[in-house]
Amino acid sequence: MRVAMLTDDAQMIDRRILQEAATLVRGGHEVHLHAGFECREPTEYVYRGAQVHRYNYDWDDERLKKLRGYLPQHQRVQALLNRTFMFLAKRFFRISPFHRFILEKAYRFPADVVHVHDLPMLLPGTFLAQAWQVPLVYDAHELYYSQKVLPPAIRRKYFKLEKRLIRRADLVITVNEFLAKVMGERYGVAPPRVLYNAADLPPGAAEGSSRLRERVGGSGPILLLQGWIDGRNTDAIVRAMPYVAEPAVLAIIGYGPNELLLRQIARDLGIERRVHFLGAVPSDEILHYTRGAALGIIPYLPVDDNGLYCSPNKFFEFVLTGVPILAHPLPFFQEMHRRHGVAEFADFTSPKSVGETITRLMRENKLPQMSERCHEAAKVLNWSVEGEKLLAMYAGLQQHHRAAA
Repeated sequence: MRVAMLTDDAQMIDRRILQEAATLVRGGHEVHLHAGFECREPTEYVYRGAQVHRYNYDWDDERLKKLRGYLPQHQRVQALLNRTFMFLAKRFFRISPFHRFILEKAYRFPADVVHVHDLPMLLPGTFLAQAWQVPLVYDAHELYYSQKVLPPAIRRKYFKLEKRLIRRADLVITVNEFLAKVMGERYGVAPPRVLYNAADLPPGAAEGSSRLRERVGGSGPILLLQGWIDGRNTDAIVRAMPYVAEPAVLAIIGYGPNELLLRQIARDLGIERRVHFLGAVPSDEILHYTRGAALGIIPYLPVDDNGLYCSPNKFFEFVLTGVPILAHPLPFFQEMHRRHGVAEFADFTSPKSVGETITRLMRENKLPQMSERCHEAAKVLNWSVEGEKLLAMYAGLQQHHRAAA
């Protein structure tokens, strides 16, 4: 089948999306991934057999551009036209200028399935599926409306939109059983199917010396925080380091708006020499670093439903490389501990609790045993397993579509 896949990822396309695209190609499908409608420059390339199209939307409208051509090139006249057009577009146009841009790009590559990632792409996805009379797949990576950063009015708007549009999807997928249950209950639909954010080890990632150790040096245990350095309680582990017994050190892989804050906290606490900022690492190299850690840190708190029910990429990356996890006792992590014994827990609202827990785990020599359990868990918590689930879902979708036709 020909698959039109849509995501609004503009900086870096999520690993989950790329893995799904590559798996579908391996399964004999043709995939066109339309991505990042605010990229710096439009580009096209092939990723593991999938055709990737990245676009740059200038937040203008082709119809508006034509109207400007008929009017005087006067700043106030043009500004009035812009405001009037956008006012009418929001209230009376069935398709917004942004969605119109997406549809114009996607229409160039007719498909047998439309596969959209997250709520911003669901509405244009429904238009495409309706126009082509093909199945719609909706992959919800999170409860989009539940983001704490969104104003209450926007959250209510997104909730109503998702509740209405989710019923138009022929297949709904999400990242874990907890979110699936919540979505089923709140939207009055069957619980979505589950695909974990698992990964596979790239060639050579399990061999040779650890790049993490090469960068950090020393011989003490390395605690690892990796990923986007934002406001999701990432400072907790830095504040915990005074309570962590030496010679353990902290390595931070990634970048983001909170990096300067974390550096300042380390200086204020006098622990600069124990906190190593390694910057960004390409996604296809990250696991070569991850496996050098003694303990992986996931500091997220239940600040909203997405925090409460999270199952982030880094959890599976830690497990895959044999790195046990320390996290706040959130439902998914607790379930993974119950099944596989790969996680321990601390109160991540208390740096002292975090530091003392890490020290206890090291002194009681629990980390090597947990690492072995991670290696065992990795036999089932990997993308090879999840990819087969995706191909089975598509096989069922194809059979259903043929029967309906």
